[in-house]
Amino acid sequence: MCGIFGVSGSTPAVPLIAAGLKKLEYRGYDSSGIAVNGEKGIWLCKSAGSLSHLEKKLNQSAPPLSSVGIGHTRWATHGKATDLNAHPFLSADGMFAVAHNGIIENYTGLKAFLSEKGFSFVSDTDSEVVPMLLEYFYDGDVLKAIRRAVSELEGAFSLAIITSHAPDCVFAARKDSSLAIGCGKGCSFVSSDIPALSGFAEQCCIPDENSVAVLRKGEIKLFDRQGNRTAPSFKPTGECGGDAEKGDFPFFMLKEIFSQPRCLTDAAAQFTDGKRLKKILFSDEEANAFNRVKLIGCGSAYHAGVAGKNFIERLAGSRACGRVPLSGRTLRRKNSRPVYKSERGNRGHPVCAAARQSKGSGNSRRRKHPFEQHCARSRQDGAHARGHGNSSCHYKGLHNAGAVFVCRRAFAGQGSRNAARLRGALRKRHAERSPRRAGDA
Repeated sequence: MCGIFGVSGSTPAVPLIAAGLKKLEYRGYDSSGIAVNGEKGIWLCKSAGSLSHLEKKLNQSAPPLSSVGIGHTRWATHGKATDLNAHPFLSADGMFAVAHNGIIENYTGLKAFLSEKGFSFVSDTDSEVVPMLLEYFYDGDVLKAIRRAVSELEGAFSLAIITSHAPDCVFAARKDSSLAIGCGKGCSFVSSDIPALSGFAEQCCIPDENSVAVLRKGEIKLFDRQGNRTAPSFKPTGECGGDAEKGDFPFFMLKEIFSQPRCLTDAAAQFTDGKRLKKILFSDEEANAFNRVKLIGCGSAYHAGVAGKNFIERLAGSRACGRVPLSGRTLRRKNSRPVYKSERGNRGHPVCAAARQSKGSGNSRRRKHPFEQHCARSRQDGAHARGHGNSSCHYKGLHNAGAVFVCRRAFAGQGSRNAARLRGALRKRHAERSPRRAGDA
């Protein structure tokens, strides 16, 4: 659930980046950092823990008054939450700094290749290979180096880059990961989410897959994978800002719970025409060849998939879903094709992926997951299905959404008390929004 925020403008970048990272706190993180282009090269400040730790370091130092920089909030995947593993990362020569969201699936091979070329790594992350690749490919053309580096990366990722070779620019690239760019008030911005741009950018857009954006003061250029100039399609950002704020809710999680009917409806709208699926995902022939749909996820998304499996099979009247696998075990499975994927921390997207399999793939006999057994015993909308361990799940039939699957995690210690407070707030809010009908017991 990492977050990226970058700016190229006319005022000091560090305060703007710090404010932008605060708008991304809802994504979850365990470390943060800021890098800016200074007169003596790239200046870097990183810290494990909350943004308050980073702000303390910033107050104790003297950041350059540069107007170009990037920031990042990291949710640890490769390596522990430490200062060294926090983003942004520098190249070996200190000329490139990169903030990265997502996962570089082939980083071990790239790391071995770069190590043979004399590059040294200081972190445990997959992300550090990116600035090293940029240094390796740089031959005087920054844009060309970025395109070549991105072409070598496998996985889903978004990148924000600054370099001393182009001190007035922020570069951004994405592949299967959320990233937004915007402009306003003489500045250009890049962020993981559109809502975080609210209050900074007046106009915003989502770059195309595998494209590279070049952000300068009040100017944004987009280039496709071949290096051809493309025109960005901007839209106003004002109405999107509420998603980055808690509003009247005491917790972000509670707000997300009550936002799910709208999120699911909006996500499904592009694939449906009234009550029928549009023929944009697959043809009638392909649909008739389906023999299974899989709901795939990790963490709480896995438990949402288990609950969703039970709901879909009750509607279909058959075992249409089979077991719910963990996503890491399914991404490369033969005869499967992802239909819709969500990103870590990408609010407003479905929490699970649908995949198809060819006929004859089979389904081995297995023992049901305890959470699945609980879901199977719930036969009415509004029933409460509780899982084992440290997770719980509610699902309710709500208007315009079909069903909403709400997963949350109850951590030990203080987290359990917070979960109890959340449950109380959820019951109170649901009672306020769902008055009893005449004749209800």
